[in-house]
Amino acid sequence: KSDAGFSLMRISAAGAVDWAVNVMDGTTRSVRQEGMAIDPADGNVLVGGDRNTGWDGAAGRQANQWRIDAATGDILRHYDLDQNVSVLAVAVTADGKIVFGTDHVP
Repeated sequence: KSDAGFSLMRISAAGAVDWAVNVMDGTTRSVRQEGMAIDPADGNVLVGGDRNTGWDGAAGRQANQWRIDAATGDILRHYDLDQNVSVLAVAVTADGKIVFGTDHVP
C-alpha cells in the first residue's frame, strides 16, 4: 500500500480502522473519489473517481473505477474508460450490473 496516505477506509463498529487503501494520487492530492456503492452480491466496494495513476498498485496504469475487497481493502480490479473523465456516480442493479455516471465521455 502507498505510504503517501489513504483515500478510502473502513471503520469498525468500535471506531477502529479495519483497512485503508489509496485510489487517488497520493502525491498531488489532485484527484478524488466521487461515487461509491456496495455490491449486494459479494459486499465488495465499488468506487468511481478522477482518472489517475496514483492508486495503490497502479504501476503507471490509468483507472477511474475500482472494485475493493470489503474484507481486506485490497483492490481486486480496476477499470479505465480510456478517456480523461471523472466517474461521478456508482450504482449496482438487482442482477449485479454496475452502472457508472461520468461528467462526459467524448
